[in-house]
Amino acid sequence: MNISDFKIVDFKESNFIKPLRASYVINTHKVDWDFIKSFDCVSIMLYHKAKDSFIFVKQFRAPLYYHENCANLENGFSIELCSGIIDKDKSLEEIALDECIEELGFKPKKLIYIDKFYTGFGSGVSAQHLFFAEVSDDDIVGVGGGVDNGEFIESVWVSLSEYDSFFANNKRSALIDFANLWFRHIYKK
Repeated sequence: MNISDFKIVDFKESNFIKPLRASYVINTHKVDWDFIKSFDCVSIMLYHKAKDSFIFVKQFRAPLYYHENCANLENGFSIELCSGIIDKDKSLEEIALDECIEELGFKPKKLIYIDKFYTGFGSGVSAQHLFFAEVSDDDIVGVGGGVDNGEFIESVWVSLSEYDSFFANNKRSALIDFANLWFRHIYKK
């Protein structure tokens, strides 16, 4: 992948986020707090039983690249759960299924709802609905990779035995580790 001409530019509107400022008083102290309103999302931990592997998404993330001082292109890539924003008039399960197909090319037969989590308490809260799906080669319905030209999604297979060593050298969110623990200590029992 070749990324060039990376720069930060001002913007007035976005289809995905909205900057806001809350002004309020706590115990006679006036507070202004800037934050971002954003979409809630679904995330899915996919596990391929025959290959004893999780299937994740590798994707370039401009905020991560910027946060890492734009020093090295690899610093902008993260390993993530298959995820998507809730921006359609569909159930959470339907959106989660759509994301599995769009990003990884799998259509799981069954989704298990794990729980709802919140992210970004200080900068902009969004709810993340976590699902789990066990898949097989029979569930492959496409190539994945995302439907938007700006996503450039790559699937990454990580065997259970290599999980710790793989993530010692790759960026991920805490939700991946939670999903891994849920899988090993609740689902596998």
